[in-house]
Amino acid sequence: MTLTSAIAILILIFSCCAPVRSATITSGYDYPSTMHVAPGQVVTLFVPGAGKNSPGRVEAGSVPLPTSLAGLSVTLRQSVSLSPVPVPIFSVAAVNACTYGVGLCGDVRSVYAAITVQIPFELEPYLFGPPTFAALVVRENGVDIAAFPVLGEPYHIHVLRACDSILSQPTPFRLTSFCDPVVTHADGTLISKLSPAKADEILILYAVGLGAVSPRVRTGESVSTAAQAVPMSMGFDFNSNASAKLPPLLAERSIYSGLTPWLVGLYQVNFKVPAVPPNTPGCSSEVRSNLTVTIGVHAGSFGTGASFDGAGICVKPD
Repeated sequence: MTLTSAIAILILIFSCCAPVRSATITSGYDYPSTMHVAPGQVVTLFVPGAGKNSPGRVEAGSVPLPTSLAGLSVTLRQSVSLSPVPVPIFSVAAVNACTYGVGLCGDVRSVYAAITVQIPFELEPYLFGPPTFAALVVRENGVDIAAFPVLGEPYHIHVLRACDSILSQPTPFRLTSFCDPVVTHADGTLISKLSPAKADEILILYAVGLGAVSPRVRTGESVSTAAQAVPMSMGFDFNSNASAKLPPLLAERSIYSGLTPWLVGLYQVNFKVPAVPPNTPGCSSEVRSNLTVTIGVHAGSFGTGASFDGAGICVKPD
């Protein structure tokens, strides 16, 4: 969706804030480029020049999550409301971009504050009519330093990977690989070449961005009982190293999709592995995955866009 017709709205949103002294990372063909997120989503904001006085990593020590950490805070400001919403923070970490080859070593602009936050459930997603635009405004020691344009969507699914920046909170799984998708056996061990899934086994896939849940949950808080999201459509592709594709409209649904108990903003999708077709190759150095599992939601009654993401895993051939 283009933003060219929304410049005036964005200017109105940002006019509430003091001039910023740090640029944010953005690229694209619209002005400005927006972050697409769903209510309750967990994301990391990278703000150059911020957090220099608090090197290292600072994590929230309790739940509910704080809305200020290491001198930094974030608020959600929306065109539909004059009241800013405080944004819960998981962690603040100092990141040197030159380490990753995207910044000049020794340049002050190569130092970033990586701020992992949960998008408030109060974010108004786009359903129909003119889009609702918003911004995440970062403050350091009471001064506005950066603003991230945001477009709310009902769902913005992202399957968790072991290398994701948002993995700052305690997790119920044991990560054993660098960047594999986080799909586990029932005991929490990661699916891998050495520990493949089996036909008819119940697996757990972890993700963010599945949107609203029932019963409703306060942003920044965990749940102790089931809080269900929309059931996910499930796609299963037994081709080697296959890419994710939106599951068919009448596809099988997940056994459970909703928030993971005792954790903030993390969703889990429980599903059953179907029968493995004959002649399915086992995983090897060439076959990184022999089953791609995709979770997705189709366009809603108001024409909202579909969202999906997938995970390539290993299953044991029959």
